[in-house]
Amino acid sequence: GSTRELNLSMNQLTDAELQGFVEKLPVLKNLERLNLAMNPLTQKSIFSMSTKLASLPDMIYMTELDLSRCSLLDQSMPQLASICQRMPQLRVLRLASTMITNLAYGSPQLEVSRLQVLDVSDNTLNQKSIEYMFAKLDTCILTELNGRKLGLLSEFKPKLTVVIQTQEFDMLSKLDLSQCGLTDDELSTLLVPLRSSAVK
Repeated sequence: GSTRELNLSMNQLTDAELQGFVEKLPVLKNLERLNLAMNPLTQKSIFSMSTKLASLPDMIYMTELDLSRCSLLDQSMPQLASICQRMPQLRVLRLASTMITNLAYGSPQLEVSRLQVLDVSDNTLNQKSIEYMFAKLDTCILTELNGRKLGLLSEFKPKLTVVIQTQEFDMLSKLDLSQCGLTDDELSTLLVPLRSSAVK
């Protein structure tokens, strides 16, 4: 099929229904963007997608995957990492408002270094997760980072501040820190290095 973008969000898709769709993925050879957000999907869906992709002889050349507001747990992460490995051109990953607390859970770990857009907003990420994210992200190619509500987690703002002060954000065009409880001092600390990076 020649379909490049498929939006299946808010369709009350079940795990069983998605499994039927996953079986047809090989036919959608030109599919670049898949939006499954806001469906009652669980780790069963991630497992079935991972299993199917692992059985295919060819990679899936998808660039964007949206699983926001799905019922994903930490136990979903190794399978999700495997899915991303089978999508070598994946550059946009959206995991907002899930039940994931640890992005680095299990093995293989989620590879975030090639992502240009990462949305993990509105998740209760633990310290290990935040450290992993900032250690692995390639700030030189990152264009968008959505951290809405993450500032309410004690580790997030200090880690973000260090990264912004010590690394180049050459391509960053959107940084969402809404509902992060930023103080004037914290905002100044973040904005000065970002402005310097933008000038370069």
